[in-house]
Amino acid sequence: MKRISKRITALLTAAASAALLAVSPQVFTPAEKNLTANAASLTINDLPSDYKEAADWIWNNRISAEDSTGSKAKRYNVLFDQIVAGKGTLNYVVRWQSYKQLTLSQRQGFEKLVEDGINSWTDYLVGYEDWPYQHVDVNIVGWAVLDSNCILDKQPDEVVWDNLLTDYDSSGDTSNGVEEIPDKLPSAPEELWSFNYFHDRNHVYPGTRFDMYLWCTQGFPDIGGCGGDWGQRLSDNAYLGIAECTGFPHVHVHEVGHGFGMTDFYGGEGASDGFPPGGFPGNGTSIMMAGSSSEITDFDGWMLRYMWSKLSDETGRFDLASAQPEPTEPTEPTEPTDPTEETVLAEPGGFIELNSKPAKTVYKTGEQLDLTGLGVSLKFYPGGEIPISQIDKYELIYNNVNPLDYPDNFVVDTSAFNSSTPGNYKITVKCTEDTANRYWVFGSEASFDVTVEQSETDTRIIEFTDTITSVTENSVTFAENGMFTFEGDYYDSDPQKNLMHYEVGDIIKISMTVADKNIVKVNSIEWLGTGSDIVDYDVNNNGSFDLSDIVMLQKYLVKTGDITDRQAADANKDEKINIFDLVIIRRAYLDSYLTIL
Repeated sequence: MKRISKRITALLTAAASAALLAVSPQVFTPAEKNLTANAASLTINDLPSDYKEAADWIWNNRISAEDSTGSKAKRYNVLFDQIVAGKGTLNYVVRWQSYKQLTLSQRQGFEKLVEDGINSWTDYLVGYEDWPYQHVDVNIVGWAVLDSNCILDKQPDEVVWDNLLTDYDSSGDTSNGVEEIPDKLPSAPEELWSFNYFHDRNHVYPGTRFDMYLWCTQGFPDIGGCGGDWGQRLSDNAYLGIAECTGFPHVHVHEVGHGFGMTDFYGGEGASDGFPPGGFPGNGTSIMMAGSSSEITDFDGWMLRYMWSKLSDETGRFDLASAQPEPTEPTEPTEPTDPTEETVLAEPGGFIELNSKPAKTVYKTGEQLDLTGLGVSLKFYPGGEIPISQIDKYELIYNNVNPLDYPDNFVVDTSAFNSSTPGNYKITVKCTEDTANRYWVFGSEASFDVTVEQSETDTRIIEFTDTITSVTENSVTFAENGMFTFEGDYYDSDPQKNLMHYEVGDIIKISMTVADKNIVKVNSIEWLGTGSDIVDYDVNNNGSFDLSDIVMLQKYLVKTGDITDRQAADANKDEKINIFDLVIIRRAYLDSYLTIL
């Protein structure tokens, strides 16, 4: 696993064993929370004195000592940072490390799960001091899966990655003892993860960014978990239970607490890894102490406020002046303008723009197409009345990317290209159907031409009759004329001219256009037999025709065996081996048997 801090790496084992949170019969729901009082009327000065003593001890001895909020290392990537950077939004990708299938209803439950998990904490901050948000909008923007078949009834606006898999070593994980943890780990594109760019809040992502993984692992303990500034991890069964409102969410809420920089309390009272002297004020429990509470306590909520007061005082950490999302509607009515003079009316829609052609656009006959250096962008207009001065204001969905790197979003049509024939060929880039529907891309495409020139080596037509001694995927070797190479559609889509259909020992009369020893085009082929005396219907190629040939062909047709000589088995020479060939061969055997009698 990469990009997970030492603290989180330790939790992959510790949280699944020592930190297995006890299951409580009390199921947490947002309506059950006690927020003490309306946070809009509270400041840090309202923190009760006994709460302050405990909060000071936790801050100094645990959070600051462990730098779990990144204050010392200037690793500004806890949930406070992510939410402010996203202007009140937080985006998740579900990392489905499981082979179980997910219905649409279950997936819709996951989005509620992540939104409830975040806001169960941030509700304590609403109106408190200078916290900017009434509610944090939490979205699932993609699914990273082991197999796309796990996503049932996939919707047009759902993004699924099933091609970004890496080997996964589960030896450091604790298993549930029933299922095996998969040895592959699905991921979303690294360039979309804000985890990699938290140091640059002005970074432009080549697509929709995401901030957190919701990591669901098959075979993981159902009441174990871990979490941090990268996301939260529980078992697939645990998250399915929460999404379907049949499971206990408190383990997930505990792991979300780690995302804000809160620590575990595994040690004893006053210990370096323990809880504050005198215990937790209020009811004496905390959701961050394994097995202590199944819900966020009043002290936990005050601890979160305390942390916000500390972090928001750090110079340069938050840009609160621009933390609010852009308003979706004008706050005050504006005078209408004449769209023919100062504004234009734009329909919503997206379009593809060609940024750069491939480095190589001129080819010699026989060369393979190379699209290295190809770059396109996908741009989206939200539509509406746009001032002329802002006509170029659009959302940049993908910026100068090679479409081959994004097969879920782009299709590169190279079907017109034919390297065996000189000429100009058009290569076209379009959006996939899902992406086109999502960004209203109607008919837009990017295209460019490549040129195939005659090879500097003169081509010539040669004809000979010879025996094949070797056939590979891109070469054929003859007994007297040596080896020739080939690629592409050198046989004009005619199977009779495809050298891959011939075998060692075949004698053929061939006419072909070649450049040096490279076959540009096969003009004609005539099969004359094999190099040894030909025995009709010798299916097992043992030099004679007898009952064993019929037995071999029968086994092949019922899929219990194979045949040695396919050409001998193709009795009617229709390039198919079926029951009609068996009838011909059995009749030939019967005729020969009666002749002998």
